[in-house]
Amino acid sequence: EHFRPSVSCQAGEHAWCETYLNQTFVVRAYPQQQFALCGIKITGRPYDTSGKLLVLLTPKSMDISALLLWCRKILALLPEDSREPPEQ
Repeated sequence: EHFRPSVSCQAGEHAWCETYLNQTFVVRAYPQQQFALCGIKITGRPYDTSGKLLVLLTPKSMDISALLLWCRKILALLPEDSREPPEQ
């Protein structure tokens, strides 16, 4: 896990990182880093997706079924969450 994670990718690509809870990300335009598009703060571990959170920037006109297919493909490529499961 990283204290100050940073990832960048081009259109049509994906990148991933591991981070701590309460980490804040700023999503910026690439390569013009001075344009912040939005901010994301991870406040809880998403157990429904095995600890993974996807953030996608897509055209408004993108078909939802194509988007879901893309999400499934990306999730399948990501490594398993190596942390211990939480105590119930």
